[in-house]
Amino acid sequence: MTARVLKIYLHDNSDCFRIQLAGRLEGNEVSEVAGCWQTSRSSVIGHPLVVDLTLLETADIAGRQWLALMKQEGAEFRDGDHISSGLPARFTDEDGPAMPSPEERSNRRRRSWFGISPKGAFDSTH
Repeated sequence: MTARVLKIYLHDNSDCFRIQLAGRLEGNEVSEVAGCWQTSRSSVIGHPLVVDLTLLETADIAGRQWLALMKQEGAEFRDGDHISSGLPARFTDEDGPAMPSPEERSNRRRRSWFGISPKGAFDSTH
């Protein structure tokens, strides 16, 4: 079961200001992260902005709209090892569910390497 919580980490480094999101960017959580950015933005003028989506599981319409706004503000997006000025494809379809994050895809591959199925791992009938 996935928690319906968003964790927000702010990293102010010498090379960039990074907002790292983990969990689900939905509902009231969107205003929370937007508020964090509004509070931080004046103190990071001149630093490149990176929004790290590697651990973000999903974003609803409001979350995707906020990500699009961050793109308009010049943010770069990190998704796994990939950094670009465009939103990752898994967050561009407003009507469809988000694709698994790079971290989730990696964990699924590891489980399959060991013959573990996410469905059957806790099935008591086996």
